[in-house]
Amino acid sequence: MGGEGHSTCQATRTKGFHLMQLFTTRTNDKILLPDIEATIEVVAVETDGVRLGISAPETIRVVREGRSDRQNWKPEVGEEPASSSDIQRMIDKRLEIAREGLNELREYLRAGQEDDARLILEKVDEDLHLLRRRVRREFQKADSLSCGV
Repeated sequence: MGGEGHSTCQATRTKGFHLMQLFTTRTNDKILLPDIEATIEVVAVETDGVRLGISAPETIRVVREGRSDRQNWKPEVGEEPASSSDIQRMIDKRLEIAREGLNELREYLRAGQEDDARLILEKVDEDLHLLRRRVRREFQKADSLSCGV
C-alpha cells in the first residue's frame, strides 16, 4: 500500500461471520485484494463523501450496497443465457436510464452545480460500464452453449 507509515489497519467483527478490516489511509493510497487481483484506491476526500477507484478483473462485479436496480444483474449459477428479447429490454431500460441521467446532468451544468453534475456523470458512467459487462457476459454464456462447452 502506498504512503508507508501513514496507513493503519484494525479488524472488527460485523454481523454474521465476516471480519471487517478498517483502514486509515491517505489520498492515492491503494488497498490490495490479491486473491481477486483487485485494488481499491482513495481518489479524493470531499466534504460530502470519499471517491474510491476500484480496479478489478471484468469477471468481478463491483456495485454499491443499496442499489436495488442492480441487484438483478447477477446471473444465477447455472442460469441459461437470457433470450435476445430479454437482452434487448435490458439494454433499452439501461440506455433510457442513462439518457435521463444525461438530461439531469445537463440541468446541473446549466445551473452551475458542477459537484452535482460530476456525481450524475459518475453514476451514468457506472451504469454504462455495468451494461457493457452484462452484455458481454450474456454473449459469452451464449457462445459457450453453442460451442458445447
